[in-house]
Formats: sequence, C-alpha cells, structure tokens
Amino acid sequence: MRHLKASLPTKQFEYDYDYVPPLAMIKTVPGLGFTLGWALSVLLVALRLLINLIAVEINKDLKTLDNQLSQIVQAIENGNYLNAAELFLSVVAEIIEADQRAKALEQQALAVLEAVVKENLGEARQDLITLFETLSELLTSGLPAEAATSLDDYKNLFKTLPLPAIADTFQSDSVFAHMRVAGPNPLVITKLTGSLAKFPVSNAQFQSVMGIEDDLGTAISQGRVYIADYAILDWVVDGSYLTYQKHLWAPIAMFAVPQGTAAGRHLQVVAIQVQQQPGADNPIFVRPRPDTQSVEWEKAKTVVQIADGNFHEAISHLGQTHLVVEPFVIATLNQLDGHAVSRLLMPHFEGTLFINNAAQAKLIAPGGTVDAIFGGTIDSSRVAAVKGAQAILFDFGASSVPELLARRGVDDQQQLPYYPYRDIAVALWDAILAWTTDYLAVQYATEDGPANDKMLQNWVAELISHEGGRVKNVGEMTGGHEIIATRSHLAKILAIIIFTASAQHSAVNFPQASIMAFAPAMPLAGYAPVPSEGPWLATLPPLDQAVTQLNIGTLLGSVHYTTLGRYGDGYFTDPQVKNALTKFQTALGAVEDNMKKNGLDKIYPYLLPSLIPQSINI
Repeated sequence: MRHLKASLPTKQFEYDYDYVPPLAMIKTVPGLGFTLGWALSVLLVALRLLINLIAVEINKDLKTLDNQLSQIVQAIENGNYLNAAELFLSVVAEIIEADQRAKALEQQALAVLEAVVKENLGEARQDLITLFETLSELLTSGLPAEAATSLDDYKNLFKTLPLPAIADTFQSDSVFAHMRVAGPNPLVITKLTGSLAKFPVSNAQFQSVMGIEDDLGTAISQGRVYIADYAILDWVVDGSYLTYQKHLWAPIAMFAVPQGTAAGRHLQVVAIQVQQQPGADNPIFVRPRPDTQSVEWEKAKTVVQIADGNFHEAISHLGQTHLVVEPFVIATLNQLDGHAVSRLLMPHFEGTLFINNAAQAKLIAPGGTVDAIFGGTIDSSRVAAVKGAQAILFDFGASSVPELLARRGVDDQQQLPYYPYRDIAVALWDAILAWTTDYLAVQYATEDGPANDKMLQNWVAELISHEGGRVKNVGEMTGGHEIIATRSHLAKILAIIIFTASAQHSAVNFPQASIMAFAPAMPLAGYAPVPSEGPWLATLPPLDQAVTQLNIGTLLGSVHYTTLGRYGDGYFTDPQVKNALTKFQTALGAVEDNMKKNGLDKIYPYLLPSLIPQSINI
C-alpha cells in the first residue's frame, strides 16, 4: 500500500483568524448563505417575538394575531413562498395598527413580496436581510426597564408566547438536578473519584441529604458522586451593560445517586460552593430538608444556573458546535469539490457559514446581545468560546460521543442510571457511525482505500495546517505524515462531524426556547454582588434584560430547518448508498420510537430525531 503525501493546492475560500482569534473562520461567506425557506422560518419567529413585545408594551391580548402565523408556517412547509409572503404582509399590516413604529416593515415586506413574485430570489434574500435588521431594531426598543418585584413579572413577559413549563418548576431541587442530565447543558457533570480539597464536603453534610445509612466515601468508591465544576469561568471578568453591573461566579456543585439498584434512582443535589477556593467567606451550602425554605440555598442554586448558562452558551453551544464545524466546511469547499465525502457532508454544512458569520459580526460583537446579557465582559466570553472550541479541535479524533462521556466518567449506566442526554446521544452516535461506515464501504473497495485518495489527503492537510483549519488529531501519523489511512478511521471522523452539526447542536440549541427563555430558570448574569446578601430576586435580571434573553432564546431555539437523515429525493442515486440510507433512517426511527415508548420525547425532546436539523443553521 502506498500512502499519498498531500500536495495542497491553492485554496478557493480564504481563512480569517481575526474574527474570533485564533480560530479558523471563512473570510467571506459565499453568496448570501441561506435559503428563502430558512429566511421565512426565522422571520416568522422574529415576528412572533415582535407581536409579544408589543402586547407586553401596550398590555393588550394579541394572541389572535399570533395565531394567524400558523398559516404562514403551513405555507412555508408546503413550499408556497408566495402565499407565505402574502400572509406575512397581512400580519404586518395588523402589527402596524397596534404599533406605528412598525411602519417601516410595510415597505420592506412589499419589497420581499415583489421579489418573490418576480422569482428573483437573490433580490428577495437581500430584501429579507434589510427586513431582519428592522425587526432587530424593533425588538430592542421599548423594553420594560425596571426590576422585577415578583416571579409573576417575568411570567407576564410571555403575553402571546406560551409560558415555558419550567417557569412553574425551576425552583424544585429535583428539577435543578435533572438539568444536569437533561437540561440545556448536560455536559458538565463529572464522576468524583476521590476527595476534592477545594470542595471539602464533609460526610456529615453528605449524610444530612442522602441519609445516615449512606456514606460519602462509600458513595465515591461506588461511582455514585458527581460534581459540576465551573472552574473554567474563574478567570472571567465581570461585565457591565448600560447602568448594570453584572456578576458571574465559578461554583462547584455536588450531586449523588441514591444507594441500591432500584429503578428511578435519579441524581440528587447535595451541596454547592459559590466560588472555587473554600474559606470562611465561601461556605458550603447544603441542600435543606424538603419542608424547609432557605433563601441562601435558592441563591446558591441561582449562582450555579448562571454559571451553567454562561458555560452553555459560550462553550457547549458556540464553541463546541458552531466554531468546531466551521473549519471542516471551509476545507471541504476547498478540497473536496465533487468528492463522495463532500456529497455526504454538504447537507450537514448548510447555513453554517452564514449563521457563524452573523454571530461573530453581531451576536458576540462588542455591544451585541452576548455583551448585553452574559455575566462576563465580551472579551471574556469570546475567550471562553475559543477555549471550548479548542478542547475539541485540538483532539478531534478522540472526540466521539463515547470517548467524551468516558472522559467525564459518566458512561456507566449502572453507576449513573438516569442520564437522558447520554443514552439518546449514544444511540444516535451508533446510528450515524453505522451510516458513515456503510456509505464509505460503497465509495472505497478496500479498508485502506482512503490512504491513496489524493483529494482526501489534501483535505486532511488543509484541516491540520496552521494556514488552514488549525485542527489537530484528524488523521493518524503514517510515514511521518498525518493522513487518514482507513475507511474505519474516516467513518469515525465523518461521524463526529455529522453528530456535532446535527444532534449535538440540537441538544444545546433548542433548550434555549423551552428553558432559557424564562430568565429566572437560567439567568445569564447575576445582578447582586454577593449571593449571601440581599433578597434572592435582586440577583435575577431586570426585566429589560429578561426580555432580551427571552427574545434571543426563543429565536435561536425555535427554528427547526431540515431533518437529520432526510437528504431529499434523488440526492443519492447509487442503489447501495440508498440502501444504506434506508438503514440509517430506520435506525433513527427506532431511536424515536424508543424515546416515545419511554416518555423521553416529552422529558427530553431535544434529541428526538424528527426534530434534529441536518446542520447548524440557526
């Protein structure tokens, strides 16, 4: 077998390392980067947010107007964009009646409609961008700028939008623990394998929660104790926005699984320490008895939720999905034109360059939404995202789902029996890996076929180059060069890419609407300096900040565009590939059926295959 040394040709699409330094991003997004169907879907959600905001501001029920948007959804799903645009125009007219500030939308909506009628999709896309900008301005004006006096003030921000169910349950200790395994960020808990000097929970404290028949040392040795440690946030500088001084802590929380082998042994919260280093000014808060109210305990849980929200958005979401996938998109465009690997990957890259470019230009730019509502300064948040991305990019070949779970010690179902994210993610990983394996068996006649594929090795060379993707551990060292030498290794790399772009992004993206949009459930910053002082409510975001969190969470978490495993009729024509695809779709269907059978479609819908988009497009 002869291994080909890659000879890197000129790259068609240039890299930029200054947008989110030092990560590899594309310098210029080709075209407008999105489809008309996607744009109308996003526009619909933005319109719902505007209707809700107007209803809050004028204190009027506009639910009838919101309900009309379902007709637009139906038109979009049927591919009838002209009808959708006409219906949209009708809704805009009614919005203007409620709020004259929305008048600018009328001419812009007409421009979109005229472009669609002329079948000038390029012009329609450009008009839509203008419309998005106007909507964005409207959604950031007229916000209620006062502190909340009760949780009802936050609930009343959902005037026409449905109030997330979490609004009535988030203060429960069981729900707090449940979020570690089935919430927006089920990626932090790690098995504790020994005593932790910086978090000196005593056996007496442990027993006060888990019972005197249990023992901390025994529980640790049995693999039943887990921690959520937010040490990566310890260096983040507290941010400020307008007149608000924001706060972010780096807490540590302990959780444990009860003794025994009975079903229903869910994770339970034991104790919380607000900062990293123990001391008299940083006490350990232990979960009180169920019949006991403790303001200090509520504040401690809120501190964890704030940390978890910042970790989620910067690291788990932006860093480890959006920014991880981008270099693979660029290298694929540059090196695999017409290649079978490109044919497989491109549907999983749809819209990613556009949405990432929009994020770096607007969302995570100084003065943008992240700057406004996250706990740290914008520079701190951006660095956290980079650190998160590099944790995957610098060891990409060892970043499969099973390996990441094993690294945190959470892969054992006997020790940690209830972990919905893990169990569904592993099932999806198995299905995706089987699909990439079967697909490559059609493309390469032998296991070592990739070793002699010059285009593929050029792809690897660009990915690992410092002048390219800056990814590490994509291939295997062979003859002094990093190459992908086997079908099995390539299948794993492709499965990691596809899983990250589809299922992993879905897991961290869609809880933004159903959980994080209700700010008290997971605030993105604290607004009181010391958690142990002052009322609990003072720690939560002021109402204008809560509305901003509601808007961005709902917008990002409500657009399901494309579906995993659905490549479109006629996309693959080879009979063997079509058979492999049918097998993949059947496997995804089995995952969905099993979730419904066990009620996980209601408990943890974020990985329901029918709701997972093919790509990171929002």
